Amino acid sequence: MGTPYEKERLRRQIDRFFEHAWSKPPMNLNINDRVADVFMVMLEEAAKCTQTSHYIPRPSGGLPL
Repeated sequence: MGTPYEKERLRRQIDRFFEHAWSKPPMNLNINDRVADVFMVMLEEAAKCTQTSHYIPRPSGGLPL
């Protein structure tokens, strides 16, 4: 996979990703090439959702009082 530094960096990125989803990453996650590949797919799919959300119309009107 890579150096211990690279593995720790990937682990921190995975933790951050799950924090934004109000969730926790799997316990005792063994960082390896397969985990890195799956995480890349997760990032790509999340990016698609972000891009697609721009097509959702915003509610009309102002702020609620």
